[in-house]
Order: sequence, then C-alpha cells, then structure tokens
Amino acid sequence: MSRDRIAGSKLHYTVTAYHEAGHAVVALHHGYEVTEAFVSQDRPGSGWIRQVVPGSRYLLEPGDRSGAWRVWARELVEAERYVKVLLAGPLAEAKLQGTQLRCLGARSDLEKALSAEMWLDQVREDVQTIVPIPDSSDRFLDRMRRQTRRLIAQPWCWKAITAVAEDLRAWHRLSGEEVAETVQWSKRTRGQMSLGLSPPSQTENRARR
Repeated sequence: MSRDRIAGSKLHYTVTAYHEAGHAVVALHHGYEVTEAFVSQDRPGSGWIRQVVPGSRYLLEPGDRSGAWRVWARELVEAERYVKVLLAGPLAEAKLQGTQLRCLGARSDLEKALSAEMWLDQVREDVQTIVPIPDSSDRFLDRMRRQTRRLIAQPWCWKAITAVAEDLRAWHRLSGEEVAETVQWSKRTRGQMSLGLSPPSQTENRARR
C-alpha cells in the first residue's frame, strides 16, 4: 500500500471517529441513551452510533385546543433534538477540518433529517385542523444547523467530542457506558486543569476501566 493511500486511510479513520463522536456527545447532551459507538478499521469512512430514540405516537381530539398545543410542542422538541444529533456528525467533521459546511452532511444523515422535517410538517398540518400554528420564517434545517454548530463550538462540548474520538481511534468500538464515562472524564479533567493539575492520559483512563 502506498504512503499516500495509508495517509488517506488514516485521515478517513480520524474524520469518521470525530463524526461518530459528534453524534454520540450531542445525543447524550439531548438526553438520548447511547448504546454503542463504532468506527471500522477495514472500511475507512464507515462507522455508526446506536441510540435509543423514543417512538412518536400522538392522538388529537377534535376541539381540544390545549391538547393540540401539547402535541405540537412535544413533537417539535423531539424533532429538533433528533435532527441536531444527525447534524452533529458532519458538523464535527467540518470543525475538525476547518471547513465551512455548505451542505447538511453525509447522505444518510441528510435523508434522515429531511424525513424528520417532513414528519414535523405532517404534525403541523394535523394540529392546524384544531389550532393555528404560526409559520416560522426561519427554515427548520438551517436553524438546527446553526444551533448545533454553536453547541459543538462550546469548549466543553468539543473537548468531549475529541475525547470520545480519540477513544474510538484507539479502541474502534465503545459501549454506551464507555462513551458516557469518557464524556464525564473530559469534564473532570477540565476542572483538574483549571486547578493546575495534570489530567490522566486517555490510555491511563481506559486502562482503569
């Protein structure tokens, strides 16, 4: 294998680790249960996280305006946090590489985000048969992208993404508990560094688990 090909594979591997770490950290931040994170050694660019996403089932009673508002509020919040998790992967890639993300990211992430937006539009139509829902002049996916980019740019969040990505690069597969522990470790080391203490290395941290 040529040096260029080896370097390219390592770059894809690193970028994928940050992509999946972005998904995982933002999923935990928004209250999802992450059960696994994985990056493939054999197929550069391939990876995933597994998370528990609550299903959506709602019932609208004719004339129940307060109930319709509750349905809309709940479904809006669920759609927002789900889409933010989807966009966190490609946005983490963009931050790592110092590039401006001009599209919404990987094809599968984009398709899922678009499906979530379509679902929300359907909920809006159903709810509006009972109570009017004001239209937003701000496009949903653009707004989610801006909010997710701001979240990832926060020092604590990027530190957690970096820590999870480094663990993924070293171990390839992490359980949900290991992901959560690494995120908590990254927060503790921030506090330690502020006191002038030397944080444990990732290798030492993993060895103690």
